[in-house]
Amino acid sequence: RGTGFGVLLLFLAALLAGFGRAQGVRDRLDGEAAWAGKAAGVKVSVTGTVERMEEKEDQTELWLRDAAAKVGREGMTFGRVVVYADSGAAVGIGSAVSLRGKLEAVEGATNPGEFDFARYYRSKGAACRLYGEEVTVADGETAPYFEGIRRFRLWCGGVLEGICEPGDLGVFKAVVLGDQSSMDQGMKDMYRSHGISHLLAVSGQHLAIVGGGIYLLLRKAGMNRGRAGMLGGALVVSYG
Repeated sequence: RGTGFGVLLLFLAALLAGFGRAQGVRDRLDGEAAWAGKAAGVKVSVTGTVERMEEKEDQTELWLRDAAAKVGREGMTFGRVVVYADSGAAVGIGSAVSLRGKLEAVEGATNPGEFDFARYYRSKGAACRLYGEEVTVADGETAPYFEGIRRFRLWCGGVLEGICEPGDLGVFKAVVLGDQSSMDQGMKDMYRSHGISHLLAVSGQHLAIVGGGIYLLLRKAGMNRGRAGMLGGALVVSYG
């Protein structure tokens, strides 16, 4: 009886801690959005560390963590900011960068059935995005592991480009790599209107298939179950 009561208390404590953390994140995102609203229409200087990046046809999308924004004497620290830049120096995951641009809070859906960008960005830990000018690298040192994963992802994209028909390339990149940059807007709208846009996201099913495949390959290569499981799990986390 005592053990069961202790487990229940532990569960309730974990539940309360989870609610508290979620509320803290929500308050942080609300504060960031409010500050961005005050800075609307004014060019903001932002510095941060590249956590994720994606090359698109006409611009580069960067996710910056621990980003510091400044307008005159006013400043604000953001957990994450999404940056869309037209040009700039070559950067990698882990590089410290700076740029100027217009900062805005991401707005939510205004019509029923419309994609809710605000909810999507907030689920990723960001409430604001910045449309910037040229990116300047403050510190070119990268995180080798994550930069290696990014380059491997680009290599996989190149392989798909070589074997897929142009009309199918965007779908294959989205399903296999989680990269929707090659899909035209009409195709995206079709998936959303039919309620199957989740097929284009990296889901638990994707991770299970990838993880299982990696595990089997490692086992066939002679690795024992424990090591194959740990290495496969680490690679799955990186893939996700």
